[in-house]
Amino acid sequence: MRPQPLTAVTDVEASGRWYQQLLGCGSAHGGGEYERLVCGGEFIMQLHSFDARHHHGPIGDVSDKPYGNGVLIWFETEDFESVWQRAQAMDADIVLPRRRNPNAEHWETWLHDPDGYTVVIASPDKMAMLWNSRLSQALAAFADKVNLTSSLQFGRRLPRIFRNFNVWIFDRGHGNLYFCRRTYCVYRKNSLHTNYVVHFIHA
Repeated sequence: MRPQPLTAVTDVEASGRWYQQLLGCGSAHGGGEYERLVCGGEFIMQLHSFDARHHHGPIGDVSDKPYGNGVLIWFETEDFESVWQRAQAMDADIVLPRRRNPNAEHWETWLHDPDGYTVVIASPDKMAMLWNSRLSQALAAFADKVNLTSSLQFGRRLPRIFRNFNVWIFDRGHGNLYFCRRTYCVYRKNSLHTNYVVHFIHA
């Protein structure tokens, strides 16, 4: 059995674009009355116009607000950080910013979609706990003088222990900022020198 949630919306096309931009998903139908959204080939959600009756009659009362009272549209993704970054870039209505859920030990953020439905984006359970463990390991390895100088260069793979982290490095001696996303260093101004600070952020 697989859930296939359907929400009634005031503007199917606008809502479809919003969800596609936020989730990185695609359209499998299109049009102004009904939309099906897919992600990785999996059907994840349906959008239906309040005004379209089709064969079943009205889906809901457009005047009965707030929509979805007591209902959360919940998505789990292994690429939580990318969705969170997109939510900020698209200036989404953020109810709860990126946070660690202490019960599930995952990362989550709560948003409002264009019609005011509450949408939750969450990482898999225990990912926050795993992040803490990996961060401790990475910091311990760094304290033991792991040689990053030759690894933190554009296009070079990072040491295994630093995989799945975003790594920010500020070279205090020369005022340069370096950014390495997950496995590869994707930005640097010039050679990394000795006087630097490292910050680890889960990718």
